[in-house]
Amino acid sequence: MLIRRQLPRRPWTPTSPSPQRNGRPRPATDLEGRPTVLKRLFCLFLLCTALPAAAWDNRGHRLTGELAYDRLQARDPAAVQAIVAIMARHPDRARFDRNLAGMSGEARTRRMFGLMARWPDDVRDTRWDRPDWHYALKVMHGWTWLDWYTAGKAEAQWAANLASARSAAAPPEQRAVALCWLLHIGGDMHQPLHRGHRLDGTWLKSDRAGTIAYVRRGPGLPPMALHQLWDKAFDPTGVDGGDENGDVARLHAAFAPREVAMAPDGNFANWLDESEALARARGYTGPALRATRAEAAAPPMTPAYMTMLRAIAERRVIAAGVRMGAALQGLR
Repeated sequence: MLIRRQLPRRPWTPTSPSPQRNGRPRPATDLEGRPTVLKRLFCLFLLCTALPAAAWDNRGHRLTGELAYDRLQARDPAAVQAIVAIMARHPDRARFDRNLAGMSGEARTRRMFGLMARWPDDVRDTRWDRPDWHYALKVMHGWTWLDWYTAGKAEAQWAANLASARSAAAPPEQRAVALCWLLHIGGDMHQPLHRGHRLDGTWLKSDRAGTIAYVRRGPGLPPMALHQLWDKAFDPTGVDGGDENGDVARLHAAFAPREVAMAPDGNFANWLDESEALARARGYTGPALRATRAEAAAPPMTPAYMTMLRAIAERRVIAAGVRMGAALQGLR
């Protein structure tokens, strides 16, 4: 004899959907009447390709790392020495040695911090690559009712790598990799388009945080992805190459005095909230909303948008440097 187990009934309230319709169970819905399960499956389908390629370019990440070094050296030089010792055991140490050849003393250590911050981008398509650690995306423009879903693991991996870096019991090789990811994720999540993307009738599968939405820096200039426009806020040419070391040195000299007056906020969730607000109110506004899939039709950005973008990028990189330095205080 088949015995059916009676499941407990969920209490019905006036705001609950009616449990029966025409004698059949009614599917779960949200308060707007959309079937919850179907909505979520549809959302996951749309968002599965919402993957940004990178955040700040090498200049931006190196600035974050070097400003973090300044902060830490001024407040906890013992932590700097501990990090130098840990980095000597990095499994990809040869890469650092090549880029630091001929350097010594404080200049070498500061440069090392900058290279640590960009290392996760340098090792793409290697065994250390973790593509979904670079972002934590929510819908910022369009179908914002889908913003309950976050694509990417940046938030969880920030916490995990912070714990690994701080653990004296962890193998030094593991701590060295964690330190690089810590500096990198912190920088990534201060870039507004690593927190937000666009999903609407025009961008049914998302604009992938602006990586497939094309604009131009100005009239007559080559097309580039909106995401790349933000990434390269500190590159005067807007393309890879140029005098990266010289650019970083000049920007570092300009930014360092502003860092001193900034109080660190150690709450990672607050950093995400800040980037979310910037993506909504600044990133996806004005000419950015005219971005197209067709590179040939890419619209020019206005001077006002470019001025705003640069000002935000400067504030965010400085904030990231201050906060990364504070996060590393006490490390031994």
